[in-house]
Amino acid sequence: MSLPLLLLILLVFSSYAQEYCPKEETLAKLKDYIARYYLWKHKIGELPEWKDESEAIAFLRSKGDRWTTITKLEDDRNWYSEAKMFGIGIRWDEDGTIVKVFENSPAQRIGLKPGDIIYSINGETDKSKWSIIIRNTPADIPIRLVIIKNGMFVEVEIFKDYFTVNPIEERRIIMLGNKKLGYVHLVNFTNPAVKGFADALWYFQEEGIDALIINLSNNSGGLISVAKAIADMLISGEGVMFYLEGSGNGISVYEFKKKNA
Repeated sequence: MSLPLLLLILLVFSSYAQEYCPKEETLAKLKDYIARYYLWKHKIGELPEWKDESEAIAFLRSKGDRWTTITKLEDDRNWYSEAKMFGIGIRWDEDGTIVKVFENSPAQRIGLKPGDIIYSINGETDKSKWSIIIRNTPADIPIRLVIIKNGMFVEVEIFKDYFTVNPIEERRIIMLGNKKLGYVHLVNFTNPAVKGFADALWYFQEEGIDALIINLSNNSGGLISVAKAIADMLISGEGVMFYLEGSGNGISVYEFKKKNA
């Protein structure tokens, strides 16, 4: 995958972090961040008054934004530094079908599987509200999911907990004729991704691969500094590798770490 596409993935993944703000303060800060930094603010026009966080996110979803979310600062720190998430450990698509169950997550421990269909979460069938419901449920209170499993409605209860998302979801060797290809699926750009990717490269070098395939499908984004560190392992040069020009942030310049051989 080319570097511009990699940067596009990182740019469109937007996260607004909060600690323990009152609802009104959270919504006010969200509006302020949209006014100063939002990449597509010219597309959404005047912002309406929102009664809560779920209504704000639903509004952004209606404008085509699938990435913006509201998280707690502590959760963000755990995610970016250790690739740890606090939740139930599933990802669903627009139809509510579970497409990913994370290893060692609460969802895996109670037997949820890809292909199961979520009908409701805590009685709510509006999919735009599910993430907010999960986030706002205290750790000691069970979350009730009604699942369509093998054509049957099943109700399950699940408690939130921490689980780690391995940045390297898969690495393997693919034989294509007489060529040996290294394949690595990189699913986030958290700090552990740097070591994970370096270990994968070492493994591929030991195997003597002829080419490398990097799969970024379903990558949840992360830190540009991590993406830069990974790019430094692959390419070298002189001067500017890339620059970012963001809304309200000016221009940030990133130079090559390795010189041309």
